[in-house]
Amino acid sequence: MQQTADSNVISEVAELRKILAALPALNTPRLMIQVGASEGNFARGFAEKGWLVHAFDAAPAYETSGPVPSPSGRYHFHNTAIALDERETVTFYVNRRHPTVSSLKRFHPDHEPVEVPATTLRRFYEQRQITAIDFFMIDAELMDLEIMKTHDWSIPIAALMMECIPRNVLEIYREISSRCPTYRHLVFEWRKPVAGAGIMGTCRRIVSADDHASATSDGTVFGNILFFDRSTPRSL
Repeated sequence: MQQTADSNVISEVAELRKILAALPALNTPRLMIQVGASEGNFARGFAEKGWLVHAFDAAPAYETSGPVPSPSGRYHFHNTAIALDERETVTFYVNRRHPTVSSLKRFHPDHEPVEVPATTLRRFYEQRQITAIDFFMIDAELMDLEIMKTHDWSIPIAALMMECIPRNVLEIYREISSRCPTYRHLVFEWRKPVAGAGIMGTCRRIVSADDHASATSDGTVFGNILFFDRSTPRSL
């Protein structure tokens, strides 16, 4: 496990890249889809490593986060929401103080409704002729599971990462495991100094869904649950 100088801090990015590198490629180049990409910095890092990337974020604050000039042309940003049904637009709840807390669901006192363009996962897959996904990452602010339920599960995903909190991690685990019983999983658990929107956290441990479910539910702990191919070496 790769860690920083503080032995209690885990580099989620380093561990994630190690796991992804050990998975058999489903596409050439490998394909990443990220829903809830914010300004797209994380997704762009994958494009720079040679991946084909489609990043989505409907928040108006990210309207100009489109593709930076790149010889590869492998990074594509979509200022578009992923809808739960066949709509061309949806109501999206924007937090202008903290754009990363924008969502299809109103859950914050600073949320303001706006109408934004939308597509569905199935429509997008058909338009882009996507038949397999190497890495699907979703951080849709309490809507991760609802959006993933609309995925066409005949399209394999080698690795799937979703945001979770202690009170919903077991629901996410059961739903995704029922769809893909061959997945292994782990949870990168993050802790914030105080509860609140836009507060940065630190990745402190890697645990199971059961262990994350037993963590405090006071709003200072959240996680990223990663599902991935069972054939990946156990040493990772």
